[in-house]
Amino acid sequence: MKSILREKYRYVKFKIHSAKEYTRQDFEKQLRQVLLGLMGEIQYSRCLPKLVAYSGTEGIIKILRDTEKETRAALALITKFDSNPIHLQAIFVSGTIKGCKGNK
Repeated sequence: MKSILREKYRYVKFKIHSAKEYTRQDFEKQLRQVLLGLMGEIQYSRCLPKLVAYSGTEGIIKILRDTEKETRAALALITKFDSNPIHLQAIFVSGTIKGCKGNK
């Protein structure tokens, strides 16, 4: 496919501040529900967030290129998962996964 027709993605690396540690499946499910509630269905479908890496304290979300500001704002607004306090801090935005993983 020509590069002009291909969708361009960005990768947002984030840090998790929480007393409880979540499994990847639980975290992905909660993240999807919370982002859908904060962004709404239309903005969520424009963003197409996907959790591509998760370690328990950090993660990387794949999003479409023009939606990084909205995604970072939505991550900052997340305060609870399953009635447990949590804070997600967007650390870095990159055009490649390798760029995100290498950045501390």
